[in-house]
Amino acid sequence: MSMGLIAGYWHKNGLELYQYVRGKPVRIAGGPLESLSPARGVLQRNVLIVGRDRLLHVRKRYPPASKEKLMQAVSLELGELFPFSRPDYFCRVFRSSSAYTELDIWAWESESYDALRKILPFHYAVPEDAAFSSAAPELMVWTYGGITHLLAAENGRFLGAASHPADAVTEGDVGRFLKSLDPYGVEIQKIRIYGELPFSLKQTPDLTVANETDRGYPPCIAALPSVSSREFRARGEVQLPSYQGLLLRIVLYCILGYGLFLYLTVRNFDQSTQELRKISRQMDRQILMTDSGKGNSPEDFSEVLKELNEKRGTFPSPVRALDLLARVLPKGSYLNTVFFNGNNLEVWILSREPLDVLRVLAQQKEIRNVRLKGPLNMEQKAGQYAFSVAIEMAG
Repeated sequence: MSMGLIAGYWHKNGLELYQYVRGKPVRIAGGPLESLSPARGVLQRNVLIVGRDRLLHVRKRYPPASKEKLMQAVSLELGELFPFSRPDYFCRVFRSSSAYTELDIWAWESESYDALRKILPFHYAVPEDAAFSSAAPELMVWTYGGITHLLAAENGRFLGAASHPADAVTEGDVGRFLKSLDPYGVEIQKIRIYGELPFSLKQTPDLTVANETDRGYPPCIAALPSVSSREFRARGEVQLPSYQGLLLRIVLYCILGYGLFLYLTVRNFDQSTQELRKISRQMDRQILMTDSGKGNSPEDFSEVLKELNEKRGTFPSPVRALDLLARVLPKGSYLNTVFFNGNNLEVWILSREPLDVLRVLAQQKEIRNVRLKGPLNMEQKAGQYAFSVAIEMAG
């Protein structure tokens, strides 16, 4: 018997619930949390998808280390990376080499978990960005809740994403997003568009454009059944392998109950008792072996944590850098995308006065150097320039 699947799409305005029937999602409820009734079912796999409007994403390099040590390092600096009071997070290796491991880290505020679990007692929490498993390099474009999203993925790997107001997105935004993927050495082969856009994209011999019907829900809902949920297990969920001793005791009690039945029905009491004692001794030995395995001393993370703290101490805090930019940028200027690499930032900015932006940034004592990267791109519709600025923060 296969286990049923219920997905909850958690966005800024509430929760949408979908039940899968023969692999197809069917909406069963939706709205603010306080208006929803608990989802009920037997043998259900409940998955929470955290929408893009609730996510923050950082791509960050760490010294080479085991997965366990990297996870510990990420959990230690969540408070500096993300401005959440109770962050939950998910991370995945983007690429690695002998010199470093680069991680994709998503985080979101988890204060509403108690209210969410009253409606959907979820076993897995999946960031929307990580819910796609495209084999070939692919760009997906869809509109939901008045926002148009661009998301690129390849071979189960998240490449990048951007979001724009649906009434302001242009063909130029798509072109700039594709250009931003160049450093990863990936050439998008297909653009999949869900629903209608206020412009059309041209198909080329190297780029296929596929138009699909707007299904009324984000593409991640349809993609979820093909995603392996094991890596997304929600923190605090009970995993059976952690309770082997308890399981063995339950098995032992079942055997003893069967032994009582034998005692009442089998004439040869002595033989039955000897068999039960033999089984009991075997189970006790297994329990002792299982329990004794829990006493291993924890792995020492002190060296890697010391190295990470030393390296972290040489870099400015991403939160402080973002706060500085938000505070000093002239009125009418907006941050589009920010890439962190140690002391260096690459920032995409939208502004009507790019020279004022460069002048203000150059005057900040926290900034050692600032320079314009590439041309100024004029947004005819919005009357703004889109440009990239390389910033070196002071140590």
